[in-house]
Amino acid sequence: GEHLRCAGYAVYGSACMLVLATREGVNGFTLDPSIGEFILTSPNMRMPEMGAKGSQ
Repeated sequence: GEHLRCAGYAVYGSACMLVLATREGVNGFTLDPSIGEFILTSPNMRMPEMGAKGSQ
């Protein structure tokens, strides 16, 4: 989308995590149930470099 501002997804399991991608980068947030807020726990997330086979 030409006018897209951000995209994200949520994962719910033993921890509730929210990942948001903006033009500035990708950041992961984890819900702290004691305060009811998401805390930045994975700043500036990156994909690992691919191996020779692409799956490593």
